[in-house]
Amino acid sequence: MKRKIAILTALMAVLPLLQGCQTKTRQHTFFAMDTVCSVQLPDTKQSQELLSRAEALVRKIEDEYSKTKESGLPQKLTAAGGIITLDDEQAAFFAQILSVCEMTDGAFDPTLGAVSALWDFGGENEKVPTSAEREEALLHTGYKKLHLGGRTLHCDDPWLRLDLGGAAKGYAAQKLFELLQGQTDYAVINLGGNIALLGEKKDGSPFTVGIRSPFDGDKLSGTLTLDAPAFLSVSGNYERFFEKDGKRYHHILSPKDGMPAENGVASVCVISRDGALSDMLSTALFVMGAEKAAAFWKDNGSLFDAVIMLQNGEVICSDTIASAFLTADGTAAGTFSSMLNDLEVGG
Repeated sequence: MKRKIAILTALMAVLPLLQGCQTKTRQHTFFAMDTVCSVQLPDTKQSQELLSRAEALVRKIEDEYSKTKESGLPQKLTAAGGIITLDDEQAAFFAQILSVCEMTDGAFDPTLGAVSALWDFGGENEKVPTSAEREEALLHTGYKKLHLGGRTLHCDDPWLRLDLGGAAKGYAAQKLFELLQGQTDYAVINLGGNIALLGEKKDGSPFTVGIRSPFDGDKLSGTLTLDAPAFLSVSGNYERFFEKDGKRYHHILSPKDGMPAENGVASVCVISRDGALSDMLSTALFVMGAEKAAAFWKDNGSLFDAVIMLQNGEVICSDTIASAFLTADGTAAGTFSSMLNDLEVGG
């Protein structure tokens, strides 16, 4: 078995953020939440204190939502027999999680812990589980088994295992944004490809964000030009995977069969005004596939934009972001509306 894990600072690389601006910056890089994290601020008297507080906040959120730590809510829920009391912020986060589960019809589902444990991506026991193993584990999944009443979280299934990896880093980026807002002129937060852009550069120019190619880690698929505030998250089949018998198995699992989602999508970048939402939707759209993702955007486009890289090299994006996205080779990206129109004509 060939094993490879790509934990990168540049799942999305933030390119010359201060291009045309002479402001001196300070960047703090650290490892947390199983990824490389960085926060970049203007270099001022208070920047070091802000960077220290930023790291402390990320580590606090990691402790709260980790599936591997006893302090994490997933383990607390199991240990308490499926019912725990949350604080106000935790309750608001879980309410958002369950809302996204519902709106995506389960394409995002944080209850796949029992299934992902079988695969053990990034662990010492990576393997392709048998269909019988997956079927048994899938019996103990399903977001509808979770119930939130006020600040009480209840789970119907004692064998269900939460895995909040598809939401927690985006949530942390959101909380860092809130921590730094009003404390600095601008900030660039990158938590393993979950990016938050805050404030305004001194020269007033927009931020440029490069989206990594899913086929060549040393290249970009294209760049996005954005004004802050903005939150971006990427889910890709190149982020965490292993190979066995010449076949690659990536970590984005379908809630339907517990297998890596295979639908022609290589990566999804979601842009929104909410960090946790971007994180969850990037996973959900990957699981949906391009056609369903485009239809989902048509119904919910006020909440987000997206750029989807297909396995055949094609790039498609939501109509409202098309003018801000430039492919690396200069070709025009397709749009969701064009894809949907082609399907209607062909259908």
